[in-house]
This record gives sequence, C-alpha cells and structure tokens, in this order.
Amino acid sequence: MSSIEIRTVPRPRSREAKDFIALPKRIFSGSDKYVPWFDRAMRKLFARENPFFEHSQGEFFCAYREGRINGRIGLFENKVFNSYTGNSDARFYFFDAEDDQETASAL
Repeated sequence: MSSIEIRTVPRPRSREAKDFIALPKRIFSGSDKYVPWFDRAMRKLFARENPFFEHSQGEFFCAYREGRINGRIGLFENKVFNSYTGNSDARFYFFDAEDDQETASAL
C-alpha cells in the first residue's frame, strides 16, 4: 500500500493551493537559478482566470506523504489544438517532487 496521498487543488486559497505554490520554493531554495512564479499568477490559474481555460481544461494535483506535501503536477488538455490535429493529447506541467521515486510514480 502506498503512503502517498494525491489531492486536487480545489480552489485558489485552499491548503493544497498554498502547498502547490510553496513546494518548489522549498525544494529549490538553495539554487540561485530558480525563478518562482508569482503567487498571484498561480492563484489565477487555480481559479481558471486565464484565457487558456476559455477553450481548454486543466487540473492541479499535490502529493502528500504523512500530511506533508512531497510533489505536485498540473495536467492540461488544449482542446483547440486537439481539434485541429485530431488528437486527444494532454500535457503535464509544474512537475516538482522531493527526491522520492514513490511520489514521482504516484503523480
């Protein structure tokens, strides 16, 4: 049985949203090459306040181990692109995880 719990980000000010935003800051805090997204821009994505969501859909997920966020990922389907190409593709974005194969596999 996996000790990883996957949760969606239900709304922009939820615990999961805060964790989603904070995780890469924690993981990459020692790197001078890391440039974080603005928290406000991320919350707008969670609220679907981005033109992308006028024609497409997406979902955000957090992975927790023992109640602590351990990984994150976003999944997006560009319906206009799929209609144009005749495909049913989706893309993964915002994948970050602690150095933990179980978390990476669960996401």
